[in-house]
Amino acid sequence: MLWPDASASRSGADPRTALWRLPVPEGRSLVVVTGTHLSLDPAIVVDLHEGVAWADDMLGRQSAPCSSMSEKGARIVLRGDLLPHWDEEWLPSERERFRQLRLHALERLCERLTAEGRYGQALEAGLAAVDIEPLRESAHRAVLRVHVREGNAVEALRTYSAYEYLLAAELGLRPSTAMRRLIESVLAVRAGSRPGPAPGSSPDRSEPLDVPGGRLLDLRLEDAWS
Repeated sequence: MLWPDASASRSGADPRTALWRLPVPEGRSLVVVTGTHLSLDPAIVVDLHEGVAWADDMLGRQSAPCSSMSEKGARIVLRGDLLPHWDEEWLPSERERFRQLRLHALERLCERLTAEGRYGQALEAGLAAVDIEPLRESAHRAVLRVHVREGNAVEALRTYSAYEYLLAAELGLRPSTAMRRLIESVLAVRAGSRPGPAPGSSPDRSEPLDVPGGRLLDLRLEDAWS
């Protein structure tokens, strides 16, 4: 099965050679060999299995918690694709399943850490989700909530502006009402701090807010909240 194009004698010699070359760390075998089967030693820890168990636990599924994997270790595992350099026929669906699990777990972790006031770690988790799928709004909303909760108005506006621009450029769409509502409080505070119009003058409804690092946002967003 491993060497289908080789002769029977050669395909029998190849696995024997591969097994002989396997390292034996601290005298412990990596592979269990019987007359008919090869398998990983039960003592071997597989990062994918631990990452999936940790993500399932984070999402509150009926799965045994993975106590041996730290939160930091889980974030590292959840950043990477499943066997990214392989092209086996069975991989695309498994890779996509793991990708979706990673995204949901990282977003949930970001929300939990934000609620706990651990903003730096929350941003790490949220930005990891954004890195996996740059157009995913729920990931950007999670990052935006961190900035709003932390009181970083400029970061919040930059995050919103960058996503609004990306979404328009890539798909011709606008952020959802749910995301615009998140930034509304920041815009309201900013508007309240701006000097009022001179007596007898009318307010300039078209004056934009210059967000460093992002494109201009209309302070009033005209019909954005309608």
